[in-house]
Amino acid sequence: ALVSPFLLDDLMEEMDECIS
Repeated sequence: ALVSPFLLDDLMEEMDECIS
């Protein structure tokens, strides 16, 4: 499964907000 860098970036940011 290939994910574009932009999508991955958004995902990481969302995850960061969730964990914090």
